Amino acid sequence: MRQLLPVIALSLCAAPVAADFTFFTIGAGPVGGGYYAAARAICEEIHARFPGEMRCSPDPTPGSVYNVTALAAGQLDFALVQSDSHHAAVSGTGAFAGVGPNPDLRSVLALYPEPLTLLARADARISGVADLVGKRVNLGPRNSGSRATAMRLFDTLRILEEDLAENRVLPMGPAIDQLCAGDLDAVVTVVGHPNGSIARALAECGAELVPIAGPGVESLVAASADYTKTSIPRGTYPELNRAVATFSVTATLMTRADVTPATVTAVARIILDTLPDLHRRAPAIPATRMPGLASDGLSAPLYDGLAPILGQ
Repeated sequence: MRQLLPVIALSLCAAPVAADFTFFTIGAGPVGGGYYAAARAICEEIHARFPGEMRCSPDPTPGSVYNVTALAAGQLDFALVQSDSHHAAVSGTGAFAGVGPNPDLRSVLALYPEPLTLLARADARISGVADLVGKRVNLGPRNSGSRATAMRLFDTLRILEEDLAENRVLPMGPAIDQLCAGDLDAVVTVVGHPNGSIARALAECGAELVPIAGPGVESLVAASADYTKTSIPRGTYPELNRAVATFSVTATLMTRADVTPATVTAVARIILDTLPDLHRRAPAIPATRMPGLASDGLSAPLYDGLAPILGQ
């Protein structure tokens, strides 16, 4: 863990009356993705509220699996993590089966739902997940939550990686560039909506959002508490004139039990107090408090002292 210098006094409702300089990191995701936008927005609000007293770094990373691994190793102080990767890390299953359960992880809050999103070129003739067979597909970087979720769906549908013509590992920004250039047929990602990269692909590249539905999807959602059946609403983007069925995870903010209490409390309070400003910077973050802040997708115990702040 990067050493956090002690905060001498920090009010829950106002700036610290006296404080040493505190530096901390938030593991985000690839630049251009939803997690990076959210982490950067949170850090900007922290800098505005506590100039010269608190400094926050939104660290670009491959995504959720990397984030929670680095958090557990002390290389990050906070991490944005998909709820399915969050659960796997706490329980020692899935990508974390080799290391076992981690009792030191703590939940801070749930931020927003993140649908599994299938974006395809209109000329690729993709109307569902099964049509990805034989196509050039980007599932996201290795150690990303997007790839882990996509592979769980593929396992359920009995689609193998070798069934794809190409299985690329690009972050969202470069993947959208290749989709628009005709070098990719589809991008599968977990992302909160609206998202700027998705908006660009729909508006400028002749791309379309494809439903993720059918008996296999229903089976996966029914078998996993990590997933919720949902849809991307009509009108989320100007080009979207129908709701698009899919399922979602939840974007969660995690920390460790040994991170300074004043720092964790300050971060949670700043998020809750500045939701409208965060929403303007990162539209996937809701502008008002939503139900489930202290429960949705949170498998790790809530950090001590946060329940009253979150209204629990």
